[in-house]
Amino acid sequence: RQIIPKGRHTPAGNGDAVGMAEDFVAGEPFVVAFGDTIIRSGNHAGLVRRLLKSHQDNNAVCTIAVEEVSPDEFHRYGIVHPREGEDPNDFAIESIVEKPSVSEAPSNLAVASRYVFNPDIFTALRNTPPGYRGELELTSAIQTLIKMGGQVRCVRLQREESRYDIGNIETYFKSFIDFALSDQRYGYLIRQYLQKRLREF
Repeated sequence: RQIIPKGRHTPAGNGDAVGMAEDFVAGEPFVVAFGDTIIRSGNHAGLVRRLLKSHQDNNAVCTIAVEEVSPDEFHRYGIVHPREGEDPNDFAIESIVEKPSVSEAPSNLAVASRYVFNPDIFTALRNTPPGYRGELELTSAIQTLIKMGGQVRCVRLQREESRYDIGNIETYFKSFIDFALSDQRYGYLIRQYLQKRLREF
């Protein structure tokens, strides 16, 4: 559980949150999944399973799920710079930038809130200064990992996979509607109900 530092009104960043897990993971690789994001994998092998396989097969220190986003969304995410000549679905990166402008973004591939880390991340967190808001950003610590010589890789969401942002009321409602409509048992009834309600507006 994060403690709000003296003089602040909010916790000290998502990097600080990951740092709280050091004793819990006990020197083992571990998965981080942000609670405001749901990933639906469809018919593919689960995303976390693919992340773990890539991480182990390539002896990486960090493996990140990424997805394509439009330029008007770059300012909301960490954006990665893929290494040239790699598999477009499973690749090493040169760098990662937090919330860049369109002109600064190194690609259109954004972090999709799922990670596998080796314990090296805790050293990187201790060697990463807080950002301009005084928060310790996980993206900045990942960039520190790269500077330390660690291999950081990405696994791309497949076309049939979807990332749902439930971090605000509007996107939570949209996500709930999508899941309800696709439910095998109740989807048909929900579609009928929505059609009826929309005719009444």
